[in-house]
Amino acid sequence: MALTETDDGPASDCPFWNVNWEETPMNRRPLLALLAGIAIALPAPAALALSDGDTLRIVVPYRPGGGYDAQARLAAPYVEAALRAQGLPRVNVIVENITGGAGAIATATVFAAQPDGRTVLFLDPESSIWQQAVGSAPFQVERFGFIAQMSVDPMLFMVRADLGLADFDAVVARSQTTPILIGTAGKGGHDHIMPVIFQRLLNDAGVPVRFDYLHLDGTAPILASMRRGEVEGALEVPSIFGPAAEAGELRFLFDFSADLPWPDAWDVLPLDREALAPFASAMNYRRVFVAPPGTPERDLTLLRTAFAAALADPELQARAEESRRPVVFLDGPAIAAAVSLEVQLANSFAPLIADELN
Repeated sequence: MALTETDDGPASDCPFWNVNWEETPMNRRPLLALLAGIAIALPAPAALALSDGDTLRIVVPYRPGGGYDAQARLAAPYVEAALRAQGLPRVNVIVENITGGAGAIATATVFAAQPDGRTVLFLDPESSIWQQAVGSAPFQVERFGFIAQMSVDPMLFMVRADLGLADFDAVVARSQTTPILIGTAGKGGHDHIMPVIFQRLLNDAGVPVRFDYLHLDGTAPILASMRRGEVEGALEVPSIFGPAAEAGELRFLFDFSADLPWPDAWDVLPLDREALAPFASAMNYRRVFVAPPGTPERDLTLLRTAFAAALADPELQARAEESRRPVVFLDGPAIAAAVSLEVQLANSFAPLIADELN
């Protein structure tokens, strides 16, 4: 079975840990040898930092034309301008797509790259964390050098409007007779894993909600299935499903962020916000720039300063807003803290998710 990806990232019933590498196009570049050569033991930090005349690569783990690719290409010229303003007038910034393994090939490649300040990955942290927790991927997300978050898509619980389920109590009650059919963009994807954990957390809290799953090939098929009267609910993002909610086709019941204009999950569910901070952090799709582990602090500081300046540019922010993915900036330490919480969650629930995927 060949691996597929959505415009924004992985969406497949064949995630990283179940990929048949013999069938992937990347195997022509001897993929197995590539992965075998990527070791957790990293090379010593290089003595050279990014200097004038060098080229900075921003590696995108998904195909050209998708959401990650578009945002990286939007940011690149502004990052280049910011680096030049810091005294590197001949530096160049390019975007390179390294596809395969639902993003894991690029993540593993950059994880093992020389930490010389010349390579940056546009990381999909949520997918990557689960790849390492369940699939033994050859990287450790928490060891990257975190630079900046460009955007985040929060996940909301939504149901079809024609079901007449006005709140989550009604969802729980209906699920006692027939489980709520949750649509996902692919088995093993983040929008499959998170409702599995959500159901366990609710059941443990005495809320006997029941879900079944219909695994599709991307987010557009989820919406199409809802319109056909098949999929009943999903944990998905407003940037994609917002227009359908505005048209009255579905209803957003709650979110896990106090910054959004929908009911707050912690106000409608018997779940403790502080105790479940790792789950709340993982209820997002983040897009973050990272450097290889071991990148010297002076180089990280240079990159953090440049990316922060680029992402604060009013022109870039206006263009990002037009694309329905506004800039939601976090600095390196804040991203590291969020990733630490999400790794904690993945390690805690890895056995549950492994059972679900088998």
